[in-house]
Amino acid sequence: MVKARLVSFPLAAMPTNSNKQSASRQYGFTLLELLIVLAMMGLLGSLAVPALGKLIDSLRYRSERSSVIAQINALSYRNYLLAQDYTLRTENISDTLKDDQPALDVPAGWVVRVPTPIHYQFNGYCGGGVVILNAPDHAPESLRLQAPGCGVSNE
Repeated sequence: MVKARLVSFPLAAMPTNSNKQSASRQYGFTLLELLIVLAMMGLLGSLAVPALGKLIDSLRYRSERSSVIAQINALSYRNYLLAQDYTLRTENISDTLKDDQPALDVPAGWVVRVPTPIHYQFNGYCGGGVVILNAPDHAPESLRLQAPGCGVSNE
């Protein structure tokens, strides 16, 4: 006949309820968790940086374009204030007027062409015309100037 043996464990080796609570309580992150978060941040950063560069270039282009258009719009009024006749041509865009300022202060790299000369009279009247803006890395843009003030009609 085989007798069954009763095995007993000491009481100290058995986990108690209070030992489970202290073992499951964490006070920090594991190295694996930190590495995963850093990898995710790196991926998000690698996607965001090129988009940020494009955004900055777009804002710079819009700002410079607005500045050139504002100068074109103000040219008629400047000639009125200075009481001078002026003919805008591609060759004389940077010539100074009576106020010692250039007719158009074009940003670096930009090209402004005037296919047919635009005549501004001393009283601010202008017959209209076309100005072509060519910004770096952008297609040329044709701006129509409407008489009598030669303001840009299609922005």
